[in-house]
Amino acid sequence: MRFLDAHPGEIDYLLKDPELVRSGVSAAAEHGLDLVSGQEVDGYLRASTLERFISSHALSPAGAAGSVRLRLVPNESWRFLAGRSIAPLAAVALDLSEDPDPRSARVGRAALRELDRDHAMRTDRREPQA
Repeated sequence: MRFLDAHPGEIDYLLKDPELVRSGVSAAAEHGLDLVSGQEVDGYLRASTLERFISSHALSPAGAAGSVRLRLVPNESWRFLAGRSIAPLAAVALDLSEDPDPRSARVGRAALRELDRDHAMRTDRREPQA
């Protein structure tokens, strides 16, 4: 994972960049989770595009408190995210559950529990195979 800083005026451009698949707090609202992104960006980026992405958005290195959190995905695994602008709910919930912000982590863990319950209910409804 890479932690970077962006100029506050660049945040909207980052979130709209087609190279980025938003996750965590940057995608929570789209999945109906009770979090709103402020001046931060969380998402997945194809590893081979990192340097170009950093350059085009004038990002600078930062520690864990940086305003941009990029989860780098190897090129051979990118097919699972290709064509998306928002990560699947399970990925967003997992990313939130690992967030250092206690409220984000709480929302993420609650979403994971709900996903687990939904999965268990669907599994229980299936007819036994003969």
